[in-house]
Amino acid sequence: MTWNLARGNEFLLDFSLGELKERVAAEKKRQPRLRLLVVLNRKQDKSIDQIADSVGLHRRAVHDILHRFEERGLAAARSLPKPGRTPNLTRKQLQDLKKNLLRAPKDSGFAEGFWNSRMIQKLVCKDYSVKYCKSNMPKLMAKIGFSYKKPRSTNPRKASPEEIAKFKKKHAERYWLPNTKKEQFL
Repeated sequence: MTWNLARGNEFLLDFSLGELKERVAAEKKRQPRLRLLVVLNRKQDKSIDQIADSVGLHRRAVHDILHRFEERGLAAARSLPKPGRTPNLTRKQLQDLKKNLLRAPKDSGFAEGFWNSRMIQKLVCKDYSVKYCKSNMPKLMAKIGFSYKKPRSTNPRKASPEEIAKFKKKHAERYWLPNTKKEQFL
């Protein structure tokens, strides 16, 4: 990395001052606009110290921005994607899990009628050899578009007492159902 960066019209030869001004005006996001503003100031033949004072950045940050623009062109206005932790389940496995959860638990070998966190944990461990703790299950379920629901009792005037008792005994535990409003993953 050199400190002798081009200035004025010699900096970013492929783009004119007018084009850069248009791009700065059109950019909606704050960080890319700030980077384009740094480049625009350099194109206007300002020194690194003058640019740093005008945009409120450290001179080293200004230099790094200018150097990135020399290497990558105007694509440097946007940050490169940052690699994160690799997910435990792939996209295909999550789609497969969603298909499994849309079916009844009995089809997957469980005796209960509705999915709960413990059952989903066992299913994921059995099918994909991935262990999730119970506290991570809500995040996983939200990712594939499910939300936590608890059955509510029906109007007592409409149902007989036997039906109400049967419903409460059968559905006292919380379970997972697909949430059609919030599909973050797919």
